[in-house]
Amino acid sequence: MEQYGNVEITNRKTGDKCLLNFKPCGLFGKEFHVVEGYIQDKSKKKLCALYGKWTECLYSVDLAIFVAYQKKDKKNTEEKNSKQVSASEESDEMPVPESQSVFVIPGSVLLWRIAPQPPNSAQMYNFTSFAMVLNEVDKEMESMLPKTD
Repeated sequence: MEQYGNVEITNRKTGDKCLLNFKPCGLFGKEFHVVEGYIQDKSKKKLCALYGKWTECLYSVDLAIFVAYQKKDKKNTEEKNSKQVSASEESDEMPVPESQSVFVIPGSVLLWRIAPQPPNSAQMYNFTSFAMVLNEVDKEMESMLPKTD
């Protein structure tokens, strides 16, 4: 399931807003799970940029740095696409999909990163530590619960 669309989060005390755009994408597209956005004050002045993947991590970076990176990335993507078109004319091979990790823009601050799976996660239906604790039977409750639970 892929999230896409816009989300607006408002700080009711200060009037500041976080505007996030969950990018739509096909299964193997470049923008799979990508989220980008801005923090703006009540006068709608953009204070900083946010970017990352909602399944992995979220970073904050100065707005000017983010805008410069976007321009550079767009130029590189256009050059790469023009090279791929000429290369695909010569070959019938399927292109290898790009890496699914986030490129960290220099000067960024990590805001959030997904916690690693616990070591025994595979034996426990790939549950997170939180989900495993929810299913843990407390020793005091064990005598009171039916054997089926």
